[in-house]
Amino acid sequence: MRVAIDIRKYYDLGIGTYIQNLVQQINAIGGVEFVYIVNDEVQAKLKGELPGEFVVNNAGKYSLKELFSIGRTVNSLSVDLFHSPHYTLPFFLHTPSVTTIHDIIHLRMRDYFTPFQRRYARTIIGHACRASDAVIVVSEFTKKDILSLIPMNGKKIYPIYEGVHPSLYETVDNERIRQFKEKHNITRPFILYTGSLKPHKNVQLLMKSFHTLRLSFDVELVIAGERLDDYPQLKKLSSMLWIEEDCKNVGFLPMDELATAYRAAAVVVLPSLYEGFGLSMLEGMASGVPVVGSNRTSIPEIVGDAGIVFDPHNYAELGRIIGKILTDTTYREGLIAKGLKRAHEFTWEQCARKTIEVYKKVIQ
Repeated sequence: MRVAIDIRKYYDLGIGTYIQNLVQQINAIGGVEFVYIVNDEVQAKLKGELPGEFVVNNAGKYSLKELFSIGRTVNSLSVDLFHSPHYTLPFFLHTPSVTTIHDIIHLRMRDYFTPFQRRYARTIIGHACRASDAVIVVSEFTKKDILSLIPMNGKKIYPIYEGVHPSLYETVDNERIRQFKEKHNITRPFILYTGSLKPHKNVQLLMKSFHTLRLSFDVELVIAGERLDDYPQLKKLSSMLWIEEDCKNVGFLPMDELATAYRAAAVVVLPSLYEGFGLSMLEGMASGVPVVGSNRTSIPEIVGDAGIVFDPHNYAELGRIIGKILTDTTYREGLIAKGLKRAHEFTWEQCARKTIEVYKKVIQ
């Protein structure tokens, strides 16, 4: 089976994690010969890391051009199937297609996007849902969310959970943790947030909760992923709350350092208002750390009874939950045990095998 897959977002936050783990696991299983559609930047970074053929297309991500040029590129290839790992399925494809849709936030969180962005997203997501031979979603929540807004055949939507990178299960020795803390000037127990800082992630509520929490607890807040400097409102809020010195913004972390950050954390928090999956909750559980997430969208589905959920508009409630985790050893250990058990239900190998099954259904 020869499959073209668009991996131009290979190194992006979120979707990049999905693409990397999916293609690596499918390659490990075998039976699929990939043709990777890349841009010059991704091809240069990969440097032959993946087996298979590479075809360059430098159309901008989320551009109008990609909706036509990627289709022409795929049509020029001898492949059985095209997989778009994001909702931007190109027009005029002459081959069967599978699209992965992680969420439809552009249609739900209207205030966070311009009118053009909303119109573009509605058009392109609608096209992907109707034109794809199969749609993969990363949670049952996303399937229900799509069907509530987009008229389509629900039988061709396949919920397939993401997985945990194996390195997150590995023991991290004290020396690595010491080096990580020293590098980032972390001197006390810390609350970890990892991911984007876009408005729907609700990091401002986490900052407000931390502001009150540190009045009673000697803790720090570590934010990994994006830079606060790129989000002036959050930067201003950290200054207004007088938490700048205790809020360590460590930016993007490679997987080995991210695994260390999780292991070193006292608690992992995801206060998001909207998630298609909520990978940091799964990664925290796999790392043996208590997780606390909002009670919205997909997060309760992923966490199950292995973490604590809260009202993402109530920073005081979040503070009380974190305080209990920090002070009640029995409570904390119970959450860790349940989290580890829950995390083992999610694997990238399982994600890859189920994706291959979808490929086979489409081309048969």
